[in-house]
Amino acid sequence: VAVMADDKAEKLKDAKDYTFGVQYKMKGEQIEETVDAMNKELGTDVKTVEYNSLAEQAQALHDGEVDAIVYNEGYTGILEEAFEGYSDNTKVIYSHDIKSEVKNESKDVNVNDCFSVYISGIDVYGAIETNSRSDVNIIAEVNPTTHQILLVTTPRDYYVEIPGISGGQKDKLTHAGIYGIDETVSTVEDWLGTDINYYIRVNFTSLQDIVDAIGGVDVESPKAFKSAVSKYTYTEGMNHLNGEAALFFARERKAFADGDNERVKNQQRVVKAIVDKISGSSVILLKYTQLMNTVGQEVQTNLTEKDISSLVKMQLNDLGGWDIESISITGKGTYAPTYSMGSQKLYVAIPYEESVAEAQEAIRQVMNK
Repeated sequence: VAVMADDKAEKLKDAKDYTFGVQYKMKGEQIEETVDAMNKELGTDVKTVEYNSLAEQAQALHDGEVDAIVYNEGYTGILEEAFEGYSDNTKVIYSHDIKSEVKNESKDVNVNDCFSVYISGIDVYGAIETNSRSDVNIIAEVNPTTHQILLVTTPRDYYVEIPGISGGQKDKLTHAGIYGIDETVSTVEDWLGTDINYYIRVNFTSLQDIVDAIGGVDVESPKAFKSAVSKYTYTEGMNHLNGEAALFFARERKAFADGDNERVKNQQRVVKAIVDKISGSSVILLKYTQLMNTVGQEVQTNLTEKDISSLVKMQLNDLGGWDIESISITGKGTYAPTYSMGSQKLYVAIPYEESVAEAQEAIRQVMNK
């Protein structure tokens, strides 16, 4: 529950007589549950006004039509997209925790055969269970027989449908992350026309800790640049990076004329560096259980312990390197309405069909060898 930053209310009880803006279009059952919890805590039914979208809710709060709004914390990033400085101009006075069960089922596959892994990076620190925007979207196609890995990356702003959620409307791919990992996987499978066997979901905290746990990574950068939001500077050529430096390397886009397109390539470079470091070190592989104990709670995955053990044993039997190739799907930038923000137009990327077709063909070539 949020109010304007200068509002006198500091706790929910201070807002007992307020009018609360709500929307039930997106996961309305969670909003209903939260309002019920508010009513129980206050001992009375709060007054609510229903809106059709997050944008309308936020505008109503800004314009004074309502005193407070109720929304899923995972949508904060979307509100920031639509209203610059949203978080600075508001404050949270109440929160209600809701837990939902993830299916956590992998497709039936033997990891010694070809398989695919969807890597989702969400834009928050802290608990990996928090739903938030999926800013990193990489599909890793793995062929253990030929020791090939193809990394297929898509722009976070790709304009696609979210199956089972958006009802045929289109939204930004990154927004699929706020509805959960199952929904994000379904979204990627649907528009790319491929099956995904496994997923790995990380956030800022887990990426940092994974890199630090393996002693840092060596990432090759094609150009020198300075991070716009941190102290780190990167040189052209090889850079040895700790966890925090690797995170800001993967997040940077303002330093490049090509913006998000160069950022997704840097994300691929970090993933490649992690794979190279782990797969090429018998010491790390032999101590993989210690690694999992260190970072296991910070990673959400449907890879089982048996799957991971099989991959480790396979690599230990043949410490040969992997041929890692990368391809980035591209699109044309424009502004359009999205399911998550209603009629308010946000920046989106319309998929180039030839780019999608090229990626699909590359996937077929790797997986059918």
